[in-house]
Amino acid sequence: MMVLNSSDSETEKEMYKRAVQLSQFGSSESSFIEAFSLLEQLAEKGWSNAQVHLAYLYLCGKGVETSSEKSEYWYKQAAKQGNQAACHALAIHYGTDMSELEKVYWALKAARLGSGPMQRKTAMNYYLGFGVPQNYFHAYAWFNVARANGEEVQKYLDKLEQFMPIEEICKSQEVARQLFEEIHLEGFGSNVQK
Repeated sequence: MMVLNSSDSETEKEMYKRAVQLSQFGSSESSFIEAFSLLEQLAEKGWSNAQVHLAYLYLCGKGVETSSEKSEYWYKQAAKQGNQAACHALAIHYGTDMSELEKVYWALKAARLGSGPMQRKTAMNYYLGFGVPQNYFHAYAWFNVARANGEEVQKYLDKLEQFMPIEEICKSQEVARQLFEEIHLEGFGSNVQK
């Protein structure tokens, strides 16, 4: 993941700020075209957040001709750098075109980067055996992580507790605690990204 540092030019930071303003608050096609131009320059320099915004513009056809291939490319470039939003987008926007294994991969990667909705999705994947072997132990652990991040999952935890042995519940809770700590320790200090 690329992090803003003192060697980044102020011009690039200003370019990014302007591009985001144009893409989020611009009301004309010319605003999106200008945003696209700025984001493309930064994306090519490796700015992961610019890559995510650029992918979105390609996905929606704002300021550029719609291209799901180019959108996917830029989301994947950002995802390779550990950008949570990119992983989340890949798990959602490209779910219909991807194999079950790819869907699970992007959801798990986003979950490990701290995305509560993708933590819930990962838990559901294990709970239902969607794209992975059904595994209640891992489902219980990920439901606990998702719950700790504010996701409404208590009903699934209650269902699992009805038939999981207490020893397995305790071990799964320990795994959840370790996952939660890893996620939040890895994410600490990396909130400011290019």
